[in-house]
Amino acid sequence: MWAPAANQAWQLRFSLAKARCGARQITQGRLAIWLRRSSAMPGMLCEMFFNFPGLHGGNFMAKSTQFKSIDEYIDRQPEEARRLLQDLRSAILKAVPNATELFNYGVPAFSLIEGGKREDQIMIAGFKNHVGLYPHPTTIEHFARELERYKQGKGSIQFPFNTSIPKSLVTKMIKYRKSLIEGKNK
Repeated sequence: MWAPAANQAWQLRFSLAKARCGARQITQGRLAIWLRRSSAMPGMLCEMFFNFPGLHGGNFMAKSTQFKSIDEYIDRQPEEARRLLQDLRSAILKAVPNATELFNYGVPAFSLIEGGKREDQIMIAGFKNHVGLYPHPTTIEHFARELERYKQGKGSIQFPFNTSIPKSLVTKMIKYRKSLIEGKNK
């Protein structure tokens, strides 16, 4: 969790940057880069929230694209990403068959409990050279040894196109995350 002061500082920076962007003094891509360098906002959220191609390999979604379904999102990805995204989706749904499919930050998300907020969701996204899985930092920490070979962020795992998705590991991770959520809600 962010400290209140850090969150307030980020909100101020965001407001200033948004005003600059709205006035067209800087491009939206430069705004995202500026926010990543100067704010307390985690990079993954900034990248997904602003959804700018060209940032860390570029998310393949158009800036203003609103997808009607996860199938449509996956269909619009490059061929290499489609295969891996489908594998991630099937592993998530195998772990939690009643997961609710939705969009969060413009990317596919799976709510592990009914009406789950961001903390109760797993997200996936397609990029230029990899697909991302966003299970939650606690899940990544718990499975650190099994995930050593993959590039990671605080709350993300990158699966390059030249690898296959470790479906059984992803399924275990999702089940673990759901057990944490259910324990918290008791």
